[in-house]
Amino acid sequence: MVAPHDALVAARHAQERLCAALRGRPGVCGVGLARRGDGYALRVNVVHPGVRVPAVVEGVPVEVRTTGRLTAHPAR
Repeated sequence: MVAPHDALVAARHAQERLCAALRGRPGVCGVGLARRGDGYALRVNVVHPGVRVPAVVEGVPVEVRTTGRLTAHPAR
């Protein structure tokens, strides 16, 4: 079993690698971390289904969410 802190460090490292690999790829609008059971997964937000991303990065599972295009809202 991996200690929670070690799992988080590993997930953050995998996130950096995945961000670098997906940088500039059409259809990808974000990469983040998500809790999964006792550990972590990488979450990739995509504009439309069909954007190809790896299923696992450095042993960390990858989840894909179709969010559509994300836009910033003006401050109130």
